[in-house]
Amino acid sequence: MRAGQATTAVIGGGLHGLACALALVQRGQDVVLFERSWIGRRASSATAAGVRTLWRDPAEISLSLEALERWYRMDALVGDDCGFRAGGQIKVAESHAEMEALAARFAQMRELGFHHEELIDARELRRLAPMISEHCVGGLIARRDGAADPHRTIAAFRRAVEGHGAVIREGIAVMALEPAVGGWRVVTDAGSWTVRHVVNAAGAWGAQVCRMVGEVIQFGYKASMVFVTERVEQAFRPVFSTVGRSLSFKQSSQGTLVVGGGIQGGAIWKRG
Repeated sequence: MRAGQATTAVIGGGLHGLACALALVQRGQDVVLFERSWIGRRASSATAAGVRTLWRDPAEISLSLEALERWYRMDALVGDDCGFRAGGQIKVAESHAEMEALAARFAQMRELGFHHEELIDARELRRLAPMISEHCVGGLIARRDGAADPHRTIAAFRRAVEGHGAVIREGIAVMALEPAVGGWRVVTDAGSWTVRHVVNAAGAWGAQVCRMVGEVIQFGYKASMVFVTERVEQAFRPVFSTVGRSLSFKQSSQGTLVVGGGIQGGAIWKRG
């Protein structure tokens, strides 16, 4: 790859951008990845890192099941298991009415031909989580789900991307995309690159990249709240969520509890 020229430019250095770059460079393309801050700076390092097929929208299930299989082979892909632990994910019912809702979901999955979710009663729930509150009556589990280590995952993907010969340019913002013969001219604040293809992996800034080529997309964002405790003794392996509350929690391999579940905070937009 010559400086200023590549087959494909990837815009965005989160996990999606790194995964795209890895797939392309493994197929023989020259790839340059631009990240305006540093690799993994935004959502990819703030995620709770759940690996989840449980309770997915039906449109997402086939893709999530394929992605789950990749996690079981992650070491072969990037030379690291990325801290993936398959302790299962459980949607907990705190009442009989919520258990009926889980039973309806279970029936829907069977009708659609999916068998990754399983109903469990209170006895099995307490076998998996002896500390769970007495009033919980059962749950829905995807036993092969789990969680990973986000920082370890980002580091592993970066090593794999660079190990296959892709170029990562941190601290460089893409300012414009201009049509060029046979492709695009990627204008950055540190010079221009000529490429054949551009991958938009800019995440929350993806709409801004689209506007560079005259495309307007409907775009929203969420500022989901999460907190992490100090390290405590290992107590459970599954990832938990609940039917009737905005609550989820897991315990990392380091012992910290990661608690979230969808409560939204504010977010400040800054262009660039």
